[in-house]
Amino acid sequence: PDTAEGRVMSDSTSMFIVYVLELYKWSADVQSLNLYWPTIKRAAQWIMSTAEALGLPFKLETTYDQLGFPQYDISSYSSVFHMTAMRAAAELAEAVGDHELASKCSASYETARTAMDTFAWISPDSGDGFYSAAGSHCTRGQGCAVQTGFFSDAFYGQVL
Repeated sequence: PDTAEGRVMSDSTSMFIVYVLELYKWSADVQSLNLYWPTIKRAAQWIMSTAEALGLPFKLETTYDQLGFPQYDISSYSSVFHMTAMRAAAELAEAVGDHELASKCSASYETARTAMDTFAWISPDSGDGFYSAAGSHCTRGQGCAVQTGFFSDAFYGQVL
């Protein structure tokens, strides 16, 4: 069925889009891209809907469920996968001629990029900084009142 079946996971949905882009780039298989396009489009639209409130995915599960990311408003891990998926979906949308969705995905990426700096960047007195693993009590345009830890796998999506 075309409905959630259990945990609502941000990274799995994002990776589906990225994997189809990789398949398309490696094989130039337009037939497979057209076959998967309706699902990719719905996935991209769903991913964007999870970021409407803050510009980043809000309280989503991930494959790292032991860390309890859904208890926080945002997590860097979900946010980076969101941005990766938006870039991939925009490229796939252009490939199938869906310029409207490509534009929406690109705009969502830019919004998320700015929001990531607002919500997750921590700059201690030393002048160096890092992205927190997660944040709570977040207000759009202002940041998160509570931030926790550092999670190096948060940037796994960048290597794809």
